[in-house]
Amino acid sequence: MEEAPGAKHINEQRFLGAFGSAVPGEHYGELTVNGSNTAIRLIGQNLTNMSTAKTVINRVEEIERVLKENELLINEWAPIHLAKMLQTWFWKDDTPTAGALDVWQKTCCYLYLPRLRDSDTIRSTIAAGLSSRDFFGIAYGVEEERYQGFHFGENTTPIFDESLLLIDPNASSIFAARLAEEAAEREAKAKGEAAGAASVEGQPTPSGAATSKAEGASASGSTTSAAGSGPGGSSASAKKRMFFGSVELNPNQAKLQFSDVAEEVLMLLNKPGVKLRIAVEIEAELPSGFDESVQRAVRENCDQLKFKNRSFEE
Repeated sequence: MEEAPGAKHINEQRFLGAFGSAVPGEHYGELTVNGSNTAIRLIGQNLTNMSTAKTVINRVEEIERVLKENELLINEWAPIHLAKMLQTWFWKDDTPTAGALDVWQKTCCYLYLPRLRDSDTIRSTIAAGLSSRDFFGIAYGVEEERYQGFHFGENTTPIFDESLLLIDPNASSIFAARLAEEAAEREAKAKGEAAGAASVEGQPTPSGAATSKAEGASASGSTTSAAGSGPGGSSASAKKRMFFGSVELNPNQAKLQFSDVAEEVLMLLNKPGVKLRIAVEIEAELPSGFDESVQRAVRENCDQLKFKNRSFEE
């Protein structure tokens, strides 16, 4: 992304003039907006008592209020504004994607881009825009000209990290149509295979088999169908009451793949009345052995996440 003509990093000292003179006997430096987390702070303060500290806090709150009112610090942002910014500065004809984390970092650095309060602001904006097909789609990577973990026009919670991509709505529409065609082809193929299997089952049976099936005929001449679908027969096929599945995840894409499992499988199973149990099993092996610091960090994280079992072995 090219820097706009005349753009420069922010020097916010000009805002101090909006609040009159400083506290008597105190020295104020410049007002800075920290590029990494957009936190407002005053530099060079010499606080000598609690009343002065309270005054400074009130000044900072007032400065933050003015920044918000003048849209120099944004708490809530509509998806349409994010889409317009992406269209202007990030998406190109040959590059219809932009890294979400890169977009956020650039809003912290360039004066001509909106200044968001923190990363949660852009995260919530992305989540709000995904339910519509007007703004953007998302994915978590591109492999063989296919978007991995693609979502467009649906409610989902994005994982905000370096892999998250924001996709131009036109490119998203084209890829969504492609996925719909592939799904229709798979469905048609499955129906064709099912129809073929049904026609094979319905073919005439040898005379001996027919005789054996007719032995159960009643005195009136009525017989029980071979499929047992009559009132007195067994049900065509009992409903399955249990499901079990296991899958191995790529350690380098575990977050993305587990998100896909949650949305494509767990969401379908997690219905009222369903007793759903999910277990995660992790195995890691290092011939040279894990450092003590790594072991300690893993144990602490496992305890924090309420693992039932966790251990390192020789």
